[in-house]
Amino acid sequence: MIEKNNQYGVWSVEFQNGYKHDAYTALAARAKFETDIFLASAQLTDEDPALDAWVDSALGQNMLVSLTADIQAHIRSVSDFALPAHDIRQIEYKDAVEGLRFYQMEKPKGFKSTFMIPMISHDIGRLLEGRFFHAENPHDNWIQHSQLSYILLKAILDKPEYNEIPQSLKNHFLYAVASHSGDNGKTYMARAVQTCDRMQLIGPEGFLRGISYVVCLMEGGIKYPVWQSFKNDLPEMKDHTSVLSLLEYFSRNMRENIGSHHCQWQRRIAVENVALLMMACHDNEELKGKFFAPEINSDALYGPRKQKIPNDVLSAAKDLYDLHSHTYPMLSSQFDVTRKVLDLLQKPVGSAKLTDTMKINMNRAMGVLMHCERHSLYQALCLAETLRAEQDECDRQAIIGIHQDDPQFIQMMAKVAYDYCPGCAALPRSLESDFMAPRLV
Repeated sequence: MIEKNNQYGVWSVEFQNGYKHDAYTALAARAKFETDIFLASAQLTDEDPALDAWVDSALGQNMLVSLTADIQAHIRSVSDFALPAHDIRQIEYKDAVEGLRFYQMEKPKGFKSTFMIPMISHDIGRLLEGRFFHAENPHDNWIQHSQLSYILLKAILDKPEYNEIPQSLKNHFLYAVASHSGDNGKTYMARAVQTCDRMQLIGPEGFLRGISYVVCLMEGGIKYPVWQSFKNDLPEMKDHTSVLSLLEYFSRNMRENIGSHHCQWQRRIAVENVALLMMACHDNEELKGKFFAPEINSDALYGPRKQKIPNDVLSAAKDLYDLHSHTYPMLSSQFDVTRKVLDLLQKPVGSAKLTDTMKINMNRAMGVLMHCERHSLYQALCLAETLRAEQDECDRQAIIGIHQDDPQFIQMMAKVAYDYCPGCAALPRSLESDFMAPRLV
């Protein structure tokens, strides 16, 4: 348990000061150096019977329980620093539940089942960003969060009480965290983390997170770019400063994921993402012509990131769109639409609260939209709210699907996630046991 006089545990060095240019620059250099060295030297295999046996042993299970509790306590100790899009709700609820869903569908055994450890750890560097959130530290100067997450997780794993965890297992955890951004990883554990993480980039959750990240943190806009180039191709993900162009990007550019059963869930969220794209140009033919140029004019040539949406996904999304296209109120005032998006971003339990500056950014981004664009955006927000509620029920089912015969460290993750699940009142009988994640004193 973390004591009051050591509030941030082994993260105290990183969290003790706010933003100072020299210290932050040094931290950035350290994070990059250590991560680069590790990634260059890591030699991992997905077949390791000895490691499987250790994980399945009583000692292994007890160590994983202690490690999980420690990580969760560290996360809670810095929850006040959480920024929108990567807040406690995201890390302890959405990320954890996606991992639980993958675990139940794919049923990994042995040491592969411990992918849930890096799953709840891969974005802890985002919490450190909140400690350094400062006007003199713009987002394009931030340290790569996978590198921050790597050094924070390594600090926990290096504690003496975890000396008995095999170094090869620690390396699997660290590799999955350090490599989760960008191209596909080279191990099962890394690919599992990436697969689950990418589900939070698309669909209603991705759409709403995109709004909070692009507008509130990057000070970007909602409006689809006016440049003709966006009709012919799209920039890389990191270069988007528009919520709507980012929504389109993910409709066309999802990297290949793993999971022979989880792939059905992946397809569902991909369909929802395209349906949101359709709703975002509801009754707006000009915007529709930009969003869906390759589908409307299929004979033309488009850039590598503006390739056609698969026909089966497009057809299913059209059905979903038709089901909801005349369901929601016809509202388009700047006040109404801004209030709607602020409610969706702030009301869920564990969501980071928006600062006054973030709200000003949102109002500015909303103010430059034309009447028809705000109307379409409102429709998309309403659909996102509907789909999010449906996903919350799916999340609840994933949580209560974890039983006492599952590993105890996974039960602990399910219990913490349950606290953030809307509509979940009492702990399910299947999760009742003495294994509760410790609260901070």
